[in-house]
Amino acid sequence: MAVEGQRDAKNAALIPSIRTLVDSKLRVISTVDRPPWNSIGVPPSKLLLKGCRKYSSIHE
Repeated sequence: MAVEGQRDAKNAALIPSIRTLVDSKLRVISTVDRPPWNSIGVPPSKLLLKGCRKYSSIHE
């Protein structure tokens, strides 16, 4: 059993980029499953529109 643990540790050390890739894909999946609102309950599209209005009014 100790040998299996050492082997697993070596494998984890050899392929951190694959683990990172899988983690990033899992984050994308988990964000898709969540409702499309931030913690204050405002849909991101409204925040984006508010930001665009501010930007356009500065440059007019």
